[in-house]
Amino acid sequence: MAVDMDVEELLIMGDSDLIIRQAQGKWETREIKLISYWQPVEDLSKQFKSIEFKYIPRFHNELADALATLASMLPYPVEIEPDVQPWHRDIKRFLKIKEYTEQASGDQREPLEGSPATSS
Repeated sequence: MAVDMDVEELLIMGDSDLIIRQAQGKWETREIKLISYWQPVEDLSKQFKSIEFKYIPRFHNELADALATLASMLPYPVEIEPDVQPWHRDIKRFLKIKEYTEQASGDQREPLEGSPATSS
């Protein structure tokens, strides 16, 4: 979301000392399951002029809770896929009128030998 909004400077606060210190590069990531998560973090971090990871102890994270609540209220546009025809529409059409669609390529127009759709 920050990348989409062209944010240049980013402050990330978290209450996991392990995760924050790993993101800061102060601690090495040894857990194999976590290693694959750090490449996307590194890639995204390069898209900001400045990025800071800050540890906030759980009992001091009222600000983090407030920010999380505010973030959940932001209207983030949901992309809706255009109304598309069902995948079987062209097959039903072919079985009914024995004609290919205009989009069918040459390979798609070659009948399968012994296929019920092609034998009369």
